[in-house]
Amino acid sequence: MRTEAVEQFVTCYVHQAWPDLYVDLWDAVADFVELEPGLAPSFRSEVELLVSTRDERELRELLLDRWDSGYLAEGAGWTYREWLMAVADRVDALLDRGPHEPQITPNRPI
Repeated sequence: MRTEAVEQFVTCYVHQAWPDLYVDLWDAVADFVELEPGLAPSFRSEVELLVSTRDERELRELLLDRWDSGYLAEGAGWTYREWLMAVADRVDALLDRGPHEPQITPNRPI
C-alpha cells in the first residue's frame, strides 16, 4: 500500500514538535503543499485508501505509534478518519482542485 504522501505529512509536518513550528494545523498543511509538490497531489488517494482499509484503532496506531504524529485528533473532537479527510480537503483546496474549506464545527477546533 503506497502511503508516501501521508507518511511524509505526518512524520515531517505534524510530528511531536509541530505546535512549536506552526500557528495551527492548517499552517502545517499549507507548508506541506508548498514544500512537497511531488507528493501533495497524491495525498487524497492515499487517505482514501487508508480509511477504506483500516478501522479507527488501526488508523490511530499507524499515525501515533508508527509514524509518531503529534496531532491528537480525538483531543480536537475528530476521529482519525474525519481528520485525515479534512486534511485531504484542505490539500485539495490548496492545490485548487476541490473543496475550499474543510468542515470545521465549533466543537471541533483545529
